Amino acid sequence: LELVVTAKDLTVYIIDHGKVHGTKGVSLRAVIQQGGKSTTIPLVDVGGTKLSGELKAPLDPGAIVVISGKDDHGDVLSARYTIK
Repeated sequence: LELVVTAKDLTVYIIDHGKVHGTKGVSLRAVIQQGGKSTTIPLVDVGGTKLSGELKAPLDPGAIVVISGKDDHGDVLSARYTIK
């Protein structure tokens, strides 16, 4: 999983053998831990190539983002990122 963070949203791409994998049928969510609080953001399919969710505020350095869910075959996907 590749995570792209902007001030307004999180975008996740599924990379398989160096190529972007389709996201149709993929179900993912992001759990953000920062400032002693956890926030869950559902990630929605955008054009069958990426999943995206809106942030209420920009992420602070040190925030932890955990992505989890299942792909279109039912396989578990998970990743953990620390924002710098």
